[in-house]
Amino acid sequence: MKRCNYKILSYLLIIVLFVTSFAIDLSSFSLAAGTYIRTDYSNWRIVHSAADYSNGQIDARIDIITAEHTAIMSTDAAGTRGLNPFVYDRNNSKDVYGCPYGEFANSDNGTMIHLTTRQRGEYKYLGHNFEGKPVTNDRFIRPTAGGWLSTIADYKNLSWQTIDGAPDTWRTINNSIIADYLLSTNFKDSDYTGTPAGNPGISLNYIFNSSLSEIQSKAQVLLPPTVWYLKPGELLR
Repeated sequence: MKRCNYKILSYLLIIVLFVTSFAIDLSSFSLAAGTYIRTDYSNWRIVHSAADYSNGQIDARIDIITAEHTAIMSTDAAGTRGLNPFVYDRNNSKDVYGCPYGEFANSDNGTMIHLTTRQRGEYKYLGHNFEGKPVTNDRFIRPTAGGWLSTIADYKNLSWQTIDGAPDTWRTINNSIIADYLLSTNFKDSDYTGTPAGNPGISLNYIFNSSLSEIQSKAQVLLPPTVWYLKPGELLR
């Protein structure tokens, strides 16, 4: 009988230890799930027409993004802005922090809502990158800007200016395949009014005659590629 009690006691001890361990693991998981900066959440709900999203739902989406792509952080380098999951989901997986801001262009086809006027359109900036630099919005077009990029030759005729620090942003790209992709891939530009509109079908190599030094001094990489899938089973970081 005494032996049986010892046996029961040992089972209880094992259960207590298991439950305690599980509680510790669960606590560790909740701490590791992500760091959230919720100061922009209310503004995101307005700008991105996401009134139905709770704080918990936004947190959960950030967790999913950062779990799928471990190179993407939930907050910026300074720890002052949070990853905007709405920009990520609606702008080709751009990892941008904080809230869209800057000049606002009204447009019936816009994807954003102005914070105060509640009109539809586009902000000039999507937010900031990890280092805190402004990230331009490809969809932003001033109402008065129409027609200035109507042919692909217009891109060559522009006086592109040197950007301080631009070469350093290219040096952060350690994979030659990714660098070549950025140089040679045709980009889209909402300012282009030719045919097809928004898609000039040209690359940085075309604009700058494949001059790497000129490209690296006049084109700044605001969002360095973090994950690229070249073909099934081949992943570059």
